[in-house]
Amino acid sequence: MKRLIRTTADILTILVFMVLCMMFSSVWIKSWNVNQIALPLHYLIAPFIELILFFWGFRFLKKRVFHDQFTSVFFPPKFRLRYFGYALGLMALCGVGILIIGGDLVYPKMDNYLFAQNIATDVGAILIAPLIEETVFRVVILTQVAKRYGITTGIVISSLLFGAIHLLNGELNLSSAIQLVVSGTLMGVVLSVVYVKENSVWADYTVHALYNGISSIIAVGISTTNDWPIQYILNTHNQLITGGEYGVDCSLVNIIAYVVVIVAVLVIVKRNGDTLTKIWQINH
Repeated sequence: MKRLIRTTADILTILVFMVLCMMFSSVWIKSWNVNQIALPLHYLIAPFIELILFFWGFRFLKKRVFHDQFTSVFFPPKFRLRYFGYALGLMALCGVGILIIGGDLVYPKMDNYLFAQNIATDVGAILIAPLIEETVFRVVILTQVAKRYGITTGIVISSLLFGAIHLLNGELNLSSAIQLVVSGTLMGVVLSVVYVKENSVWADYTVHALYNGISSIIAVGISTTNDWPIQYILNTHNQLITGGEYGVDCSLVNIIAYVVVIVAVLVIVKRNGDTLTKIWQINH
């Protein structure tokens, strides 16, 4: 029971802290709504403020709450070629699936203000959000659960929470929410197995950041918007295929792609004569 209470406390501490940093950033943005011309600039700055706040507080939590500096997975920061291979392989699978579904490229009339706001938001989604989320869900939650209950439990719990936390992004109907949790959990497993295999947050950060970046640049949906110059509009409105209200990230195509990448990483690990459990025990 003591172990369960300690683990639950660790999870709640880091999740509440992350949400508080995010809320502060959101409130700061909304306070500038009176100045719409400057709003894109604040959407650009806010994630960096959130990052500073998060890692300033995280320094305290590492020492006083988690009693672990997590230095082995942070330093030295390295970006190896195979990290990009994981990400590009995942996006290639998603892309092939989207092309099989079929759709049309459209070039909608642009609203330059919304486009600027979208660009500013994407910078945070590509560079900042993945670093904070990978620190929370892989470095802290996966590690704290795994060292008490084993790596498999660590991957499952951290991935489920990763999927569920995205429900905070907006109101969804029940079926869309279920799709979001399922797809988000599987994406969490992808990031977790990459993290464990490489023993570096920079590996899963690379996958996460590139996924967000490519998904932002190549806009896929079921209807046109006026905030992006080139969009790919699917020729179906089937929710299972389109991803529902959250979008194509939750589509059946992406879910299949996540599963394929998970299996591929596990096969690579096995061919090297290892298991995730063995790799985890060696590194921890």
